[in-house]
Amino acid sequence: MLRLSVQGEVERSGIIDVPADAQLGEVLRAAGGTTNFANLKKLSIERDGKPIWKGAALDRALADGRSVSDAGLASGDQMIVPRRRDGTLEGNLRFVWVIVSLAGGVYGLSRAF
Repeated sequence: MLRLSVQGEVERSGIIDVPADAQLGEVLRAAGGTTNFANLKKLSIERDGKPIWKGAALDRALADGRSVSDAGLASGDQMIVPRRRDGTLEGNLRFVWVIVSLAGGVYGLSRAF
């Protein structure tokens, strides 16, 4: 068993224990899976604050079903699932609403004085 930290956009971030023969994808499932805001393209695995797996190499390892031990992970390593930028329609509308509200407030104040 290895003790890994899974942080960021997963349902249950924290420390999890996984068997050494568990696939890398199973680590994410053990943390409850990713949230709707997860940016899997920026997923990384770090040791002592430095990335040891990221980008295309990590994507390939996940797709190949590489195990935790085959990936060379050790207890204490961190899997970090960053949040994606909010480029959704809802996020864009929220931004527009804030701008319109500010403009309306400024206009209203200028007319009051």
